[in-house]
Amino acid sequence: MRAHHLCSALGLSTDKSKVEGFRSKLKRLVERGWLVESEPGLFAPRDTDPAGSGAPEQGERAGQHRRAGVASGSRP
Repeated sequence: MRAHHLCSALGLSTDKSKVEGFRSKLKRLVERGWLVESEPGLFAPRDTDPAGSGAPEQGERAGQHRRAGVASGSRP
């Protein structure tokens, strides 16, 4: 789908500036492996792997980057 169509399907604003901001977010999802861009401006979900692991690997597992003994949302 195109960014404009995704915005309208999700109930977001279809103003040109808002669509361009959303398009940049879609491009970041392509870089991270969550989406594919088959043609310029045409976005689709990537094919899931047969193992069904969900999110693409990013080198670190979620939670490993946190400091030990510090709960999320707490301040030092």
